[in-house]
Amino acid sequence: MGPPCQPSRWTAPNCPSPASRIRWLPPSTRGHSPQVTGPTGATGSIGPDGPAGPTGPAGATGPAGATGSTGATGATGAQGIQGVAGQTGPQGPPVSFLGAYNASTPYSIGAAVSEAGTSYIALVGTTGVDPANDVANSSGNWAVLAAQGAVGPAGPTGSQGPIGLTGAIGLTGATGETGAAGPAGPAGPTGATGATGPAGPTGLTGATGPEGPTGPTGLMGPTGPIGVTGPTGATGPIGPQGEVGPIGLTGSTGSTGPAGATGPAGPVGPTGPTGVTGPQGPTGLTGPQGVSGSFITTSSLYTATWNNSGDSAPGTVYYLRPNASLNPDRENNSDIADADEANIVVVPAACTVLALNVGANNYSTPGADTTTVTVYQNGAPTSMSCQVTTNGNGNNCSDNTDTFTANGGDTLTLAYSESNNTPLVMVNSSLICQ
Repeated sequence: MGPPCQPSRWTAPNCPSPASRIRWLPPSTRGHSPQVTGPTGATGSIGPDGPAGPTGPAGATGPAGATGSTGATGATGAQGIQGVAGQTGPQGPPVSFLGAYNASTPYSIGAAVSEAGTSYIALVGTTGVDPANDVANSSGNWAVLAAQGAVGPAGPTGSQGPIGLTGAIGLTGATGETGAAGPAGPAGPTGATGATGPAGPTGLTGATGPEGPTGPTGLMGPTGPIGVTGPTGATGPIGPQGEVGPIGLTGSTGSTGPAGATGPAGPVGPTGPTGVTGPQGPTGLTGPQGVSGSFITTSSLYTATWNNSGDSAPGTVYYLRPNASLNPDRENNSDIADADEANIVVVPAACTVLALNVGANNYSTPGADTTTVTVYQNGAPTSMSCQVTTNGNGNNCSDNTDTFTANGGDTLTLAYSESNNTPLVMVNSSLICQ
């Protein structure tokens, strides 16, 4: 095939094939007889390209193609390889599976729960102990029953099926005409307004009366009688009697009367009269009164040292063992005496119980606390008792007014309680008998 057709002034504008080319005649020769066309000459060289013609108008948009049908769903990918089974755990206690772990549920030994894909078994009774945290911290309350298996690899994703052709969108239906609005109904008649009743007449304002005169100032009343003097308070208790003063000096012995005359030998004469008794010596001075005090230290019969118990609720009464050095507790100090406890001292000889002395010191963990100590005789409380209050300090109390007699073989006990078991209070007591 020859070179592309290039229009020139020697060829027809429509560039026919070389076999049908004819010479183009100028307009001046038109109408004359056609001349016989000679043989086609050699094809001339292609002329240079002419300038580009103007762009023609855009053609009309062709109609949208029909939407194709939806393609078939692609095949499901193959299932992934199953994970390796975990090792068999040791035989545990009988299992009672109770479902997912619940922090508010109490669990007994052998209870099994699940949490985050792993199951656990309770080794001890427990409530509110998270199994996963317990096992992670090796606390010993839970053990793993079955660990969560490894996730198998995902199967290959199936190839995506071809996207089906989009179906044709149906034509939008024509919008119906809006119906005409119905006529508005007539407004109902307005009811008649009732008549307003007549207003009552306003009463006349009464005239203001004249201001009364100021009354005279009353006479000054007489001075009231002086109140009766209140009764004199009771006389305070007499202090203890001071020590007995020393016995006065023994008066000098009176002079011996003169010896009777020696009678003649013979019967013994009567005994001469007894000499006059010498005058009695002056009474010795009364010794000074002893110093008043509350701490009596004669013959300590019952001593005990202890710390606050913290074993039971405040106010719990304990019975102290003599010479105690351990804190009171429910096991050893709940009773005065039984087959297991002997919180007593036996009086070796009759005596008068003169005083109970108690010292307390809140040496650590300061807090308000009242220590009460009461003396028991033969299992019953006596009136001898005292209380000592502390709050981060030391203090003491004594009772030397509620004395009583103890016979040989009687039992004595110190009962003790505290109002607050939290502060650390060291207490010392001493029971005095003479």
